[in-house]
Amino acid sequence: MATQPVSRSGAVYSRGGAQRTSPKRPVARAIGSYASGALVARGTSRSVSRAVQRHSAGSLTASGALRPLSRAVSRFSSGGILSLLNLRVLSSAVSRYLAGSFQRFGAGRAIGRSYSVGVSTPPPPPAPTDATPPVVGNYSPAPGTPIAKTTSISFDVTDETGGFRRVFVVAFYPATGISELIHDGDGFRGFYSSTSARRAIAGGFRYTVLRAGGWSAAPTIQTFAIDLAGNEAA
Repeated sequence: MATQPVSRSGAVYSRGGAQRTSPKRPVARAIGSYASGALVARGTSRSVSRAVQRHSAGSLTASGALRPLSRAVSRFSSGGILSLLNLRVLSSAVSRYLAGSFQRFGAGRAIGRSYSVGVSTPPPPPAPTDATPPVVGNYSPAPGTPIAKTTSISFDVTDETGGFRRVFVVAFYPATGISELIHDGDGFRGFYSSTSARRAIAGGFRYTVLRAGGWSAAPTIQTFAIDLAGNEAA
């Protein structure tokens, strides 16, 4: 057992006729070799911290001490510390990201799904332009023919599309300058509501009109026909 003097004056100790030489106590295990006065201790050592590979200070030497290094660094060297094999693993969510037609490699930020490309449906082509106005004809009796007071007058209103925006029929009396509405596009009016009729034919309508109580004078039938394209009969 390694020992050392109790004190520097304890190499020779005498008390009451008794003499004691070199009283000693154990040397701490924390030193490899220690010498003081006549005391020499060799071989005493203590384990070196695992945090170093090799450390030397004074008479203390430790070799081979090692502790595992953090895996968060690739290579780190400071003083007597050396670390290899640093590797940091990337999140699996950003090493590769695929959404729709977007693909991204490597570390990065995920692309939002809202970046998907949207293509709207193209509008339908415009309809062909209708430039043909409606036709009013097939009068019976023929225009200019003398009529009796109770004679019905018939005529046709047609269009190549068969559709109308509105058709107005008016009776004009040249002798008095008075005009009377016969049909407003929805129904017969006034003196003509109970004595006139309209029926569908190919491409339009056939009107048969007569004033209640008979014609008050020789009438001129005026027809204002407008098709869906806005064309008006001449």
